[in-house]
Amino acid sequence: MSQYVTTENQKLLWNVISKNPIVNDYFLNNPYKKDEWFKSIIRMFYDKNAGRLLNQTDLLMLNKTTISYMNQNVKELTGQSMQKPTQTAPIQLDQNFLKPYSITENKVEKIGNQFEQKQVEYNSLFDRKVPEAPEFSEKQDKPLSNMDELIQQHLREREEELRKYAPLPLSATPIVSQPNKLRIEQSPDTINIQIEEISQPDISDKLIKTVSWSDTVNAEKLESQQKEIDELKSQVAKLIMRLTSLEETNNNK
Repeated sequence: MSQYVTTENQKLLWNVISKNPIVNDYFLNNPYKKDEWFKSIIRMFYDKNAGRLLNQTDLLMLNKTTISYMNQNVKELTGQSMQKPTQTAPIQLDQNFLKPYSITENKVEKIGNQFEQKQVEYNSLFDRKVPEAPEFSEKQDKPLSNMDELIQQHLREREEELRKYAPLPLSATPIVSQPNKLRIEQSPDTINIQIEEISQPDISDKLIKTVSWSDTVNAEKLESQQKEIDELKSQVAKLIMRLTSLEETNNNK
């Protein structure tokens, strides 16, 4: 019975019974009597169960019986205070209140449920949770199922960049030939007609220089992009070899 009269258990009973509005209303005018009333009921149940060994289930049932008795006792005291005192009679203990908890009254059931919840919370404070065992096993590398798709997507992006920055086709400026002019020399005796050739401007040097510089720049870009493509192909080949090796290792296991 030592568990029944511990400070934690009495505090638990006190908190539950203090939430009952009937008990609070009864001791509103006489708050000093509530403490003595509570102690007397605890002492009564302790004396009746002296020497009894209680486990957690027995303690829970005894606490429920105590709460039930306290509620009924306050109801009786409230009814007596409303009647005119004709004669003083000692309060007899009803043996029914020492029986296990009854669910005939909704209020008592509600208080009992609250008490049980408090009891569970109280017991959970002493429960020690076992920590999870750490996992030291090395995780195996699994091949990526969408590696081929990622490689193809990367190659498509590089091809799109090549098309985007590809040099424009060279357009040579057409050389328009100008017709030769006729020069007529007239003298008193004869008329001479000569064809005067107009010299065309030599644009070959300018065209060669322009085309040569543009081709050099475009060739450098193409060479750089070709190197990137070759490097990507090399990386893809290495990835494929690694994936093949991983698949063979997994199959051997």
